[in-house]
Amino acid sequence: MQYAKIKSDCIAENDRNFVPRENKKQQEEKETEQRVAQAIIRSAIDFKRDPWPKVSDNTKALVKKMLNLDRKQLLTAQEVLEHSWLQNAKKAPNVPLGETMKARLKQFSVTNKVRREL
Repeated sequence: MQYAKIKSDCIAENDRNFVPRENKKQQEEKETEQRVAQAIIRSAIDFKRDPWPKVSDNTKALVKKMLNLDRKQLLTAQEVLEHSWLQNAKKAPNVPLGETMKARLKQFSVTNKVRREL
């Protein structure tokens, strides 16, 4: 009986070797993390999706420049710090970005941890 339980929770690699089966939620989380990481690597941000419509054009311009794949056009840390958006950050309205943004930041954090371990 116990063998049947183990077998149902695992996927057979061959007749003697079984590996744990991931549940659907774990698999979806991994896929989401991978999509986010790939979008960041490709600099493919959809500025029409939440939370970007709430973000100022000046902020979006800075993000685009920070993710530029052309090393010659990529901003230095000093240029980022001198950007008008950061210089005027205290004057900017404090707009809550909602749960979507919190979830994405968590995904980004997890993705960063995974990348550092690799």
